[in-house]
Amino acid sequence: MCTYSEGHTALGQVVSFATHPDDVERVKEMLQAVRTIDLPVTGRVNVSHGGYGRYTRYQITQHKYGGGGSGYIEVLEIADPPDGRCGVVLHCYSMYEGSDFFEFDGVENAKLAWKICWGSSDKYKKIKEQKGCLRDVCC
Repeated sequence: MCTYSEGHTALGQVVSFATHPDDVERVKEMLQAVRTIDLPVTGRVNVSHGGYGRYTRYQITQHKYGGGGSGYIEVLEIADPPDGRCGVVLHCYSMYEGSDFFEFDGVENAKLAWKICWGSSDKYKKIKEQKGCLRDVCC
């Protein structure tokens, strides 16, 4: 359960946030101890997803993309992954199965998995069986 609200920092900056309904007032109080809030921006890249895109602070190259009415599948190479995490992922979204990303040991293996699995109805299972797949992370 989530409630959307707004609060003000000590300098009056308006901040939107989402939290449990019982915590709204506590978050507003906490914001009073903060002077300003800024989102980190270190090289904004727009990663295209068919008809729309999403900005990210990471340096991402989209190698493959396939999508339709109920989801998409893409191969992403992240040049500067956070906390030493894997930099090659095959990301899947399905309105029926949700969103997962699969870490791969290299771009070529991820592209091959994309080619084999993108049109498959059981791609979430098939991707895990592909050469170079390191792990599945449910989002």
